[in-house]
Amino acid sequence: MNIRLFCVGIGILCAACDASPASSSSPSVVDLHGRVADFATGRPVSGIGVTFGTFQLVTDQTGSYVVRVPIGDYDVRVADEPIAARVLVRGTWTRGDFFVRGGDCGARYGNVTDRATGKPIAGAALAVGIIPVFSDADGWYRLDGGCGSCGACNTTFITATAAGYQAFTQVVGRGFRGVQRLDIALQRASS
Repeated sequence: MNIRLFCVGIGILCAACDASPASSSSPSVVDLHGRVADFATGRPVSGIGVTFGTFQLVTDQTGSYVVRVPIGDYDVRVADEPIAARVLVRGTWTRGDFFVRGGDCGARYGNVTDRATGKPIAGAALAVGIIPVFSDADGWYRLDGGCGSCGACNTTFITATAAGYQAFTQVVGRGFRGVQRLDIALQRASS
Protein backbone atom coordinates (compact mmCIF):
# COMPACT_ATOMS: atom_id res chain seq x y z
CA MET A 1 0.00 0.00 0.00
CA ASN A 2 1.52 3.31 -1.07
CA ILE A 3 0.68 6.05 1.45
CA ARG A 4 1.76 9.67 1.05
CA LEU A 5 3.50 10.45 4.28
CA PHE A 6 1.98 13.86 4.74
CA CYS A 7 -1.56 12.92 3.85
CA VAL A 8 -4.46 14.38 5.76
CA GLY A 9 -6.84 11.50 5.94
CA ILE A 10 -8.16 8.42 4.32
CA GLY A 11 -11.55 6.94 4.78
CA ILE A 12 -10.94 3.35 5.75
CA LEU A 13 -14.34 2.18 6.85
CA CYS A 14 -15.99 -1.18 7.12
CA ALA A 15 -19.13 -1.74 5.09
CA ALA A 16 -21.16 -1.66 8.30
CA CYS A 17 -20.09 1.93 8.88
CA ASP A 18 -22.12 3.16 5.92
CA ALA A 19 -25.44 2.78 7.72
CA SER A 20 -27.21 6.03 8.60
CA PRO A 21 -28.16 6.62 12.22
CA ALA A 22 -31.69 5.60 13.10
CA SER A 23 -32.29 7.99 15.99
CA SER A 24 -35.21 10.33 15.39
CA SER A 25 -34.04 12.61 18.22
CA SER A 26 -30.94 13.66 16.24
CA PRO A 27 -31.12 16.75 14.04
CA SER A 28 -31.19 16.20 10.27
CA VAL A 29 -28.88 19.17 9.58
CA VAL A 30 -25.98 20.29 11.78
CA ASP A 31 -23.40 23.03 11.94
CA LEU A 32 -20.15 21.07 11.82
CA HIS A 33 -17.26 22.87 13.51
CA GLY A 34 -13.71 21.96 12.53
CA ARG A 35 -10.13 23.12 12.69
CA VAL A 36 -7.17 22.41 10.44
CA ALA A 37 -3.88 22.21 12.32
CA ASP A 38 -0.24 21.46 11.57
CA PHE A 39 0.39 17.94 12.86
CA ALA A 40 3.85 18.59 14.28
CA THR A 41 3.20 21.94 15.96
CA GLY A 42 -0.55 21.89 16.59
CA ARG A 43 -0.71 25.44 15.22
CA PRO A 44 -3.78 26.38 13.19
CA VAL A 45 -3.45 26.61 9.42
CA SER A 46 -5.38 29.62 8.11
CA GLY A 47 -6.50 30.20 4.55
CA ILE A 48 -6.51 26.50 3.68
CA GLY A 49 -9.24 25.12 1.43
CA VAL A 50 -11.58 22.41 2.72
CA THR A 51 -13.90 20.58 0.32
CA PHE A 52 -16.61 18.91 2.35
CA GLY A 53 -18.69 16.82 -0.04
CA THR A 54 -20.01 19.51 -2.40
CA PHE A 55 -19.31 22.38 0.04
CA GLN A 56 -16.11 24.37 -0.43
CA LEU A 57 -14.76 26.72 2.22
CA VAL A 58 -11.57 28.28 3.53
CA THR A 59 -10.31 28.23 7.14
CA ASP A 60 -10.25 31.54 9.02
CA GLN A 61 -7.26 33.07 10.83
CA THR A 62 -7.65 30.52 13.67
CA GLY A 63 -7.64 27.58 11.22
CA SER A 64 -11.36 27.04 11.96
CA TYR A 65 -14.41 26.58 9.79
CA VAL A 66 -18.13 25.93 10.19
CA VAL A 67 -20.24 24.22 7.56
CA ARG A 68 -23.98 23.43 7.69
CA VAL A 69 -24.54 19.91 6.35
CA PRO A 70 -27.18 17.17 6.52
CA ILE A 71 -26.40 14.10 8.64
CA GLY A 72 -24.48 11.66 6.45
CA ASP A 73 -21.11 10.40 5.25
CA TYR A 74 -18.82 12.81 3.43
CA ASP A 75 -15.59 12.63 1.47
CA VAL A 76 -13.45 15.55 2.63
CA ARG A 77 -10.32 16.98 1.04
CA VAL A 78 -8.07 19.51 2.69
CA ALA A 79 -5.98 21.78 0.43
CA ASP A 80 -4.46 19.84 -2.45
CA GLU A 81 -3.99 16.58 -0.55
CA PRO A 82 -4.79 13.70 -2.92
CA ILE A 83 -6.35 11.43 -0.30
CA ALA A 84 -9.79 12.24 1.06
CA ALA A 85 -11.08 11.40 4.52
CA ARG A 86 -14.47 9.77 4.97
CA VAL A 87 -16.18 11.76 7.74
CA LEU A 88 -19.28 10.34 9.45
CA VAL A 89 -21.43 13.32 10.45
CA ARG A 90 -23.84 11.96 13.07
CA GLY A 91 -24.79 14.98 15.19
CA THR A 92 -23.66 18.25 16.71
CA TRP A 93 -20.89 16.41 18.62
CA THR A 94 -19.16 15.31 15.40
CA ARG A 95 -15.73 16.90 15.35
CA GLY A 96 -14.53 18.17 11.98
CA ASP A 97 -10.81 18.49 12.77
CA PHE A 98 -7.98 17.63 10.36
CA PHE A 99 -4.19 17.52 10.56
CA VAL A 100 -1.87 18.45 7.70
CA ARG A 101 1.89 18.30 7.16
CA GLY A 102 2.38 14.97 8.94
CA GLY A 103 5.82 14.44 7.41
CA ASP A 104 7.14 10.94 8.21
CA CYS A 105 4.90 10.52 11.27
CA GLY A 106 2.21 7.94 11.91
CA ALA A 107 -1.16 8.76 13.50
CA ARG A 108 -4.85 7.91 13.27
CA TYR A 109 -7.59 10.12 14.65
CA GLY A 110 -11.34 10.59 14.32
CA ASN A 111 -14.79 10.03 15.80
CA VAL A 112 -16.11 6.80 17.33
CA THR A 113 -19.90 6.47 17.18
CA ASP A 114 -22.68 3.95 17.69
CA ARG A 115 -23.63 2.57 14.28
CA ALA A 116 -27.37 2.47 14.97
CA THR A 117 -27.89 5.73 16.86
CA GLY A 118 -24.97 7.85 15.65
CA LYS A 119 -24.20 8.88 19.25
CA PRO A 120 -20.55 9.25 20.32
CA ILE A 121 -18.96 6.41 22.28
CA ALA A 122 -16.88 7.61 25.21
CA GLY A 123 -14.17 5.34 26.59
CA ALA A 124 -13.72 3.17 23.48
CA ALA A 125 -10.23 1.61 23.49
CA LEU A 126 -8.32 2.09 20.22
CA ALA A 127 -4.91 0.63 19.51
CA VAL A 128 -2.33 -0.09 16.88
CA GLY A 129 -0.26 -2.61 18.79
CA ILE A 130 -0.70 -3.08 22.51
CA ILE A 131 -0.98 0.38 24.09
CA PRO A 132 -4.52 1.79 23.71
CA VAL A 133 -5.87 5.31 23.83
CA PHE A 134 -9.45 6.01 24.83
CA SER A 135 -12.08 8.12 23.10
CA ASP A 136 -13.21 11.20 25.01
CA ALA A 137 -16.77 12.18 25.97
CA ASP A 138 -17.47 13.29 22.37
CA GLY A 139 -16.08 10.04 20.91
CA TRP A 140 -12.89 11.72 19.64
CA TYR A 141 -9.57 9.84 19.68
CA ARG A 142 -5.99 10.37 18.53
CA LEU A 143 -3.41 7.57 18.25
CA ASP A 144 0.15 8.80 17.76
CA GLY A 145 2.71 6.31 16.48
CA GLY A 146 5.78 8.51 16.43
CA CYS A 147 7.89 9.76 13.56
CA GLY A 148 10.72 8.31 11.51
CA SER A 149 11.18 5.38 9.21
CA CYS A 150 9.99 1.97 10.27
CA GLY A 151 12.26 0.15 7.81
CA ALA A 152 10.73 -3.16 6.69
CA CYS A 153 7.28 -2.74 8.20
CA ASN A 154 4.73 -5.49 8.63
CA THR A 155 1.05 -5.06 7.92
CA THR A 156 -0.53 -3.34 10.93
CA PHE A 157 -4.09 -3.15 12.19
CA ILE A 158 -6.14 -0.74 14.26
CA THR A 159 -8.57 -2.19 16.77
CA ALA A 160 -11.48 -0.51 18.54
CA THR A 161 -13.38 -2.05 21.43
CA ALA A 162 -16.05 -0.75 23.81
CA ALA A 163 -18.24 -2.46 26.40
CA GLY A 164 -21.41 -3.77 24.75
CA TYR A 165 -20.06 -3.44 21.18
CA GLN A 166 -18.57 -5.80 18.63
CA ALA A 167 -14.81 -5.41 18.22
CA PHE A 168 -13.64 -3.50 15.15
CA THR A 169 -10.43 -4.34 13.28
CA GLN A 170 -9.15 -2.59 10.16
CA VAL A 171 -5.89 -2.82 8.23
CA VAL A 172 -3.87 0.39 8.73
CA GLY A 173 -1.34 -0.40 6.05
CA ARG A 174 2.24 -1.51 5.65
CA GLY A 175 3.54 -0.16 8.93
CA PHE A 176 2.00 2.67 10.91
CA ARG A 177 2.83 5.60 8.65
CA GLY A 178 0.88 8.63 7.49
CA VAL A 179 -1.37 10.95 9.43
CA GLN A 180 -4.89 9.85 8.56
CA ARG A 181 -8.42 10.43 9.79
CA LEU A 182 -10.42 7.27 10.46
CA ASP A 183 -13.99 7.61 11.74
CA ILE A 184 -15.33 4.37 13.20
CA ALA A 185 -18.95 3.30 13.74
CA LEU A 186 -19.25 0.38 16.17
CA GLN A 187 -22.13 -2.09 16.13
CA ARG A 188 -23.77 -3.22 19.36
CA ALA A 189 -23.06 -6.81 20.36
CA SER A 190 -26.01 -9.19 20.07
CA SER A 191 -27.50 -10.38 23.31
